[in-house]
Amino acid sequence: MTGTNPTLMLPDELVLLLHKEDGAHYPGPSVTVATGAARVGELVLRSRVALEGRKLRVTDQSPTGLAWADALLAEFAKRSGDEGKPVDLSWWLSFELGTFSDHRDVLVENGLLRKETKKFLGLLKNSHFYPDEVAREAALTELTALARGQREPDNRTALLGSIAHASGLDKSLGFTDAERDRLDALAKGENLGGLVESTVKEAVELIATTMVMVTTLPGTGE
Repeated sequence: MTGTNPTLMLPDELVLLLHKEDGAHYPGPSVTVATGAARVGELVLRSRVALEGRKLRVTDQSPTGLAWADALLAEFAKRSGDEGKPVDLSWWLSFELGTFSDHRDVLVENGLLRKETKKFLGLLKNSHFYPDEVAREAALTELTALARGQREPDNRTALLGSIAHASGLDKSLGFTDAERDRLDALAKGENLGGLVESTVKEAVELIATTMVMVTTLPGTGE
């Protein structure tokens, strides 16, 4: 079970929420770490990877039909080598600095972001990415209901809420302390309820704690 919103994947929702209505996005190194974590979370939901501590192992490399997911699975498999060694998740999140912009391009191709590029002083180009209002509002409504305790988390929303909290996105979105406390509990693997499967419960906490560790490292960029 991957959740109640079949039209948007976990990284789609996350990247939409990272963008503001004015075409800008929330700043900071956490945006690319959060997007990378959401991509890994999507692979967990699809039973393509398993987390072992802070390490990741590919369990199914068959085609997903998603170019970014297939490329990521191939990358993880290559890094694992012939011996099948697990990939260090913290290391990967630290150095895959193009993940946010890459997935933003995916949303542009799918019509969920509208890109506008203008020249500043006739020379410097500046791009803005405007989120689809309906899709972003749906993701925000879902995350808000989760943070307010108005809906029980499932596999996908548990990951979405914990990643939103670990990245500080919930604070950027103006969530109250009580709402952020609820998402913090999810990120710690608490109060996940019966709709979240055991393998996902473990992944929720592991991904969130790894994100926090990575974003405190010097040199982690956007």
